[in-house]
Amino acid sequence: MKGEKQPTGRKLFSAYTLNILFILFALIGLALVPRLTVKLNPGRVADALTISFTYPGSAPQVVEHEVTAVLEGALSTLGGIRQIESNSSFGYGYIVLETERGTNIETLRFHILSLIKDVWQHLPAGVGYPEISAGRQQNTDKQLLISYTLNGNVSTYELKTYAEKHIQQVINEVNGISGIETHGATPYEWHFKYNSERLRQYGLTPSQLSYALMQWQEVNGVGASNTILPDSSKISIPVRLAYARHSGLDTEWKNIPLANLKGTIIHLGDVAEMEIVQQQPDSYFRINGKNTVSINVYATPVSNQIALANEVYKAEQKVTTHLPPGWNMIKMYDSSEYLRREIGKTSRRIAAAIVLLLLFVLLVQRSFRYLLLITVSLTVNIAIAVIFYYLFHVEIHLVSIAGITVSIGIIIDNYIMMTDYMLHRKSLNVFMAMLGATLTTLGALVVIFFLDESDRANLVDFALVIIINLAVSLTIALLFIPSLMSGMNLAKNRKPKSIRRLKRVAFFNRIYGIYIKFAHRWRWAFLVVIVLAFGLPMQLLPTSVDENKPGAAIYNHTLGSRFYGEHLRSPLEKTMGGSLRLFMNHASGRSNYYQPSGETTLYIRISLPTGTTIAQLNEVCLKMEGYLAQFPAIRQFQARVNGPQSASIVVYFKEVAQNTWQPGEVKSFMIQKANEFAGADFGIYLRNETFSNELSDGWRSSRIQLSGYDYRELISLAQSYSDTLRKNPRIADIAVYSGNDQFQQTSTVEEKGLIIDKHHLALAGMGYLDYINALQQYTAGPTAQAVVSNDGNYTRAQFFADDLEKFDLWQLMHTGMGNDSVQLRPAEVAQLATLRVDGNIYKKDQSYLITLAYNFIGPDELGRKVLERETKKMSESLPLGYKAEVPKYDYSWMFGEKPMQYWLLGLIVIIIWALGAILFESLLQPFVVISIIPLSFIGAFFTFYHFDIAFDEGGYASLLLLSGLSVNMVIYIINDLNVLRKTNTRSNLSNYLKAFNLKIVPVFLTTISTILGLLPFLLFDGKTSFWTAFAAGTIGGLVFSVPMLILYLPLLIKMKFPKRRKRSHETLNHPQALTYGSISD
Repeated sequence: MKGEKQPTGRKLFSAYTLNILFILFALIGLALVPRLTVKLNPGRVADALTISFTYPGSAPQVVEHEVTAVLEGALSTLGGIRQIESNSSFGYGYIVLETERGTNIETLRFHILSLIKDVWQHLPAGVGYPEISAGRQQNTDKQLLISYTLNGNVSTYELKTYAEKHIQQVINEVNGISGIETHGATPYEWHFKYNSERLRQYGLTPSQLSYALMQWQEVNGVGASNTILPDSSKISIPVRLAYARHSGLDTEWKNIPLANLKGTIIHLGDVAEMEIVQQQPDSYFRINGKNTVSINVYATPVSNQIALANEVYKAEQKVTTHLPPGWNMIKMYDSSEYLRREIGKTSRRIAAAIVLLLLFVLLVQRSFRYLLLITVSLTVNIAIAVIFYYLFHVEIHLVSIAGITVSIGIIIDNYIMMTDYMLHRKSLNVFMAMLGATLTTLGALVVIFFLDESDRANLVDFALVIIINLAVSLTIALLFIPSLMSGMNLAKNRKPKSIRRLKRVAFFNRIYGIYIKFAHRWRWAFLVVIVLAFGLPMQLLPTSVDENKPGAAIYNHTLGSRFYGEHLRSPLEKTMGGSLRLFMNHASGRSNYYQPSGETTLYIRISLPTGTTIAQLNEVCLKMEGYLAQFPAIRQFQARVNGPQSASIVVYFKEVAQNTWQPGEVKSFMIQKANEFAGADFGIYLRNETFSNELSDGWRSSRIQLSGYDYRELISLAQSYSDTLRKNPRIADIAVYSGNDQFQQTSTVEEKGLIIDKHHLALAGMGYLDYINALQQYTAGPTAQAVVSNDGNYTRAQFFADDLEKFDLWQLMHTGMGNDSVQLRPAEVAQLATLRVDGNIYKKDQSYLITLAYNFIGPDELGRKVLERETKKMSESLPLGYKAEVPKYDYSWMFGEKPMQYWLLGLIVIIIWALGAILFESLLQPFVVISIIPLSFIGAFFTFYHFDIAFDEGGYASLLLLSGLSVNMVIYIINDLNVLRKTNTRSNLSNYLKAFNLKIVPVFLTTISTILGLLPFLLFDGKTSFWTAFAAGTIGGLVFSVPMLILYLPLLIKMKFPKRRKRSHETLNHPQALTYGSISD
């Protein structure tokens, strides 16, 4: 139209060019959709690597000395590592490497693999090859993608061998597979049972037997021979030396020479017998209680699990076509099936949100062109956002999809605001206000990156998705919507407002103006009411203050007095506490920690005391699996026995039973059965409900952490200090344990052991290690090991004494042991004693950690002073290289009461104030903007209290988002008010009413659209506490902020009113009165 200000986006490009460009970018985004990472739950960014290993049958001290310390020494030479922690336990250990910021994890992993390869050959026999996984030990659960069972008419060992040689090779070719494990069969090994008496007569040891066995197989190079060929040329041929019959070990083992005893050759068959047996399993894995050969396929953390599963299906087809006759491979578990179902549900939720929003747009505007404009813009927005999802490596999972749902309502807010302004004012002046409003929402989301690591990992993709979508929406609103409106001729079809509507607006302005004048006259009373409605935290005032603090005397005689506590405290808390008091009382004890989205799953953890075997633990698991098999509601259960002290059962339920009472019934039955096992410890978990019958020493209020380089000396110092602390009558329940986490401490056990007198051995001419080797012949386990190669197959060989079953403790102590020249009985050089063995040995940066914990009887302040005093005394008396300190750890998350970081709300306020100061070019007006935040919180507080909704991380996230959303409506009105003040000389009241009329309808519409975008979370996610609290808190705050905007915003804006004078009837009905802000203006 002539004289109208045209959109700035049309100065460089025509509307047609802009439309084509945006559609091209949208097509690029759609093409990138298959390349996005799709999974069920958020993946954690790995800032640590864990190296885990096994050493079956070894005590923690042995694991620490022979394996952990060796690996730590090698790993400490690597760069990019901030901290090294380790744990050595019975039969296993792990080392956690925390990396510095900016360290390339994959490069570091490569260097670790090279180091392990070099160190491996120096580790003791029997140590499992170390495995590397991303993250810390407690977060290294592998992502099982698909599990198959292989059946056939052969032995399980042959099935497993076939799977390892053929099936794994085909599936491993799929990109995105992190590993494949095969369970259900153990390889065979050779057991040599030697005659101990003959061995002693011949002066041989078990180590010599294993050495001879390995030497028999070796082919040693002794040089090279120069040979002349028929054509007179010379070549060098290597010469190797080997036993003549070294290849037929299964038949020739008896002829292996051991020693020459006075001209008589002693062979292995003269002193030992051999049998081939299956190895004892070091782990078990079963599905539905069946012992079958299972093939487990694991996915990498960054893989698209749906696309990866499709590729594995293709590999599965290749494998099944080449299986021997009578064999079959059955798919028992597929995690992508549940992921597909959940994404389908979430897609329906998004569709419901979009349909609600578009129906709302159509209902309000009553224009299909307007509806088409919003629909096309929204589609292009999401498609272009996919490009940035791909560039910033945003993972698509249930949490990030929820972020898309939340952002759709806010995106449509921006489109409604821009379209409405273009239709009425024919300009893009509203963009600066829209930019400021959007930046406040983004500022509220940016603080998610300041959360703790665990919460940040859960919500970072949620925040990134909203930030990207809103940032793209600004570009769409500035460039695409004006060009699309021009192409659709949307502005030309708008009809002028009727005179009746203009009169209604004028009547509202008259009534609203009278209220504003009245409220300004009594502004202080209105402000007092709103402050009391929000509430003063009177219940947080302490009953008394330490007399040494300044002002303590005044406080203790007023708010800390007995009269105040008995007669005034309770009434004042109720009258002045407001919504804050109701919310705090409701939220106390109602918190739930964040749980990953997933199907209803029952977890059963089982452990046995130290000293038990894996067979005993497996027997307990088999009985529990037998109980589970009788429930028809169970779809599948997976049992995994990881070692002698650790096992788990994961129970999955049928879809129709997941939200019923049946999972709870199964849990109750399992608890009943768990109580029937006297020696086993159980942990049974279902949703937020936990059962545990594990006996522990309990939590202690005070802790002192000791660290040093010598473990035995550190234990001795801790015991000495504990004896000193026992003299204090206020200190009770003293405990000394390894590590710094008293919730992960393992019970120490007492074992019988020999304390050898090294001085006595030296006087007798016997070396300490020689005597240890002699003692080793009488141990219950294998006395020596070797690896044999028979027809190209490598097999483990173990040597056992034949008389161990008849050998008791008295015979051990009174049997002569040693070498050919010296024979000493253990009773002469050793003392049998009861030794304390720790369940774990912790190290941090190669310093051992010991914690001395106790309970203090008395006031907390006195307990703190005693703790600091005792810690200082210990630090002053410790030798060089040792340290005592008070650890700073928070365990409240164990009880579901993890403290929220409420200071981030203050950070949001500062961010919004700074953005408002830039937008309005004023230091005072941003205070008006941020004042709406506590008013909106009143609505959120009442929502949580009235509807009895648990306040968890979802509720906390709703307060963060609400801080950014509630200020948007204020920003739009104040921005227009500032423009009107600069362009006319009307009174402040008139300008405010005009700005209010120009923006109240778009503000109202955008608020409803945001609520409709969140509504599906309440309709379809009633059982998921996080999203229920998130949606309820945000909706409640937005609904309450609209009347607060109408009633309280004008009280915070400075206005000057003329003196009251009587106006004539003609003045009130004069058309000029309509200039109070007709939205047709």
